[in-house]
Amino acid sequence: MFQEFQIDGRITMPPETVPKIITVRDFDEEGVETFAKDMVEANDKGQDIIPIIIDSYGGSAYALLRMIDIIENIGKPVATIIEGKAMSCGSILAAMGTPGYRFAAPRSWILLHATKAGTMGTPTKMVADVAHVSALEKDIYTMMAKHCKQNKNYFLKLIREADGADIYFTPKEAVKHKVCDIVAIPRLITTCEVKTTFGY
Repeated sequence: MFQEFQIDGRITMPPETVPKIITVRDFDEEGVETFAKDMVEANDKGQDIIPIIIDSYGGSAYALLRMIDIIENIGKPVATIIEGKAMSCGSILAAMGTPGYRFAAPRSWILLHATKAGTMGTPTKMVADVAHVSALEKDIYTMMAKHCKQNKNYFLKLIREADGADIYFTPKEAVKHKVCDIVAIPRLITTCEVKTTFGY
């Protein structure tokens, strides 16, 4: 039986029918755990598309990789929506949304840059750390290029040409580079049909 919920006299939908919208700000252990739980909840609701709003300065590449794994294994279209900023890991996560469903708000900014890390210890350890970070950067940006239907070295070349400087894209520039598809904030429209029948 349909059950009404009222707020200030307005009829609203039951909580279990309200679509789950995920927000990503932090790329760290806590952020990725929250993301995983939110994705499971959205999937369990049975919604056709899972919207992810990104407004982030970035963070850990390892957290980013786990989030990408979750998106790729969820089995549903994922809409990524940049609001405000998608920097570093944020821009890569935005690019990894389902093609055709990657949005950027008109006044948002997107940033790419070379992978950054600190190292200390013996010279041998530091050389190994640098090699690992370089391999990690190559893997991430090659994966991003493939998903964006660009040459595999497309984003690595942009980063090399920037020579250590941050690369800022406007939403239109992000579309040009195939990081996003649409400059807009999408609307989420939910319809609910209620039928009343009588019988004996």
